[in-house]
Amino acid sequence: YTNYGELGIPGSFAFKIKSDLTSKEWMGHHLYVCFSESVALKNHLSFRDILLKNKDLREQYSTLKLNILNQKDLSREDCTKQKTAFVLSILEKNGFEKLELEAIKKANE
Repeated sequence: YTNYGELGIPGSFAFKIKSDLTSKEWMGHHLYVCFSESVALKNHLSFRDILLKNKDLREQYSTLKLNILNQKDLSREDCTKQKTAFVLSILEKNGFEKLELEAIKKANE
């Protein structure tokens, strides 16, 4: 893997596989390594746990993502921006502090 650094998300490091170093065909994926106390890790794990516990929110998020995917010619960054308001609203309702929410919003801009 090649380390691409934080890419604007403090405490989260992005990596890309060097496919030329292996004969295995890899499925497209993103790999991130986060510091254990980072807002980035708290964001990802908390959001995952919230969705696992709440079927209605899972369905809302699924519908949102499908609607985004049905839009033509969107970049990955545009998709992220369109999901941000939903994610922030869920995290806010589940105890995230204002500074944490601002950091997540900024990272997704």
